Amino acid sequence: MEQLCPNAWLLNLTNPMSTICRGITKVTSTPTIGLCHEVTSFRDRLATLFEAPADQILIEVAGINHLPVITRCDVDGQDGFALLQKWLSRHDPYEFVEGGDPKIVLEVYVDQLAAKLTLFQRTGVLFGAGDRHVAEFLTGFLTEQDNWGRKYGIHLTTVDHREELRQLRQDSLEYYAPSKSVSQEQLAPVIAALLGRPPGEFIVNVPNLGQIDNLPRDAVVECIAHIDTLGVRPLAVGSLPLAARAIVGPHVDRQEMIVEAALTGRYELAKAALASDPMVKDAEVVEPMFDELLAVNLKYIEEYSE
Repeated sequence: MEQLCPNAWLLNLTNPMSTICRGITKVTSTPTIGLCHEVTSFRDRLATLFEAPADQILIEVAGINHLPVITRCDVDGQDGFALLQKWLSRHDPYEFVEGGDPKIVLEVYVDQLAAKLTLFQRTGVLFGAGDRHVAEFLTGFLTEQDNWGRKYGIHLTTVDHREELRQLRQDSLEYYAPSKSVSQEQLAPVIAALLGRPPGEFIVNVPNLGQIDNLPRDAVVECIAHIDTLGVRPLAVGSLPLAARAIVGPHVDRQEMIVEAALTGRYELAKAALASDPMVKDAEVVEPMFDELLAVNLKYIEEYSE
C-alpha cells in the first residue's frame, strides 16, 4: 500500500485487532482504522434493559478492542450508570444466563451480560464488549470452578461452531440481500465519510494521540473519532478511571510486547508476553505451550527460526 496507494486508508476488521493495527502503524506510514461492532451490539443490549431506543443512548468509549470502557452513558438526558445501578437493584446480574441454548449455534454467541454486570458491581467499571471477549482479559471467569465460563453464560466456541455459523450466514444471503435493514457494521459509512459523504462519529481503533491521557502514546486504542475528508480526529476523553486503567493498562503493554516480538522474531519477548497473560494460571505450562505453538506455526515464521 505504501508503494501502490500511499494516500489510501487501510480499514481492518480482522482480529487480533489491536496488535494488527499497531503492527501496521508502528512500521508503516499507511493510515489505518480498526473497526469492531462490539460496542454497538452492547448499546443495543442496554437499550433493551432501559427500554429506550438505541439511538437515544449516547456513550463515550476509551480502552482497547474487546476491552473498551464505557466512560460516559447518557440515556435521553439521564445518567446511564445510575439507570444501570437501579436496574441491578431490582434484577440479578445472572438473569440472562439460563437463556442461551448451547446446542443452537446462534445462541452460543449471544452476550448474557453476567460477567460485565458483576464487574460493574465490583469495580464500578462498565466494559462495552461481549462477555466472551471481556472474560479473556481477566482471571476468574474462564476457570474450572466456574465451569469454563458457563456460570456467566459464556460458551467456549469451537471451529465446528464457526463452520456452522458460516453455513447459516451463507444460507441466509438470499433472505438478507433484498432487506433494507441497516447493518451494525461501520465499514460503509466510514468509507463514505472519508470520501466526502456525510461525516460522522464512529467507534474506531487508532493510535493514541492523547485522546486517552493515561495510556501510552501511539498504542492502538478504541475510542470515538470524528471522520470526514480530512481524516480521523479522535475525541479526547481524558484519563481512564484508576480501576479501569489497572485492568486495561497491562494489556496495552503486553500487546506492545507481542507486536515487537512479531516484528523482530524475539522468542524470549513472545514467551514473556505469554507468561504474563492473566489467562495463564500455571507458570509450568508456559514453556511447553510456547514450544507447541511455535512448532505448529513455524512454517509461517521461518525467517525467525534459530
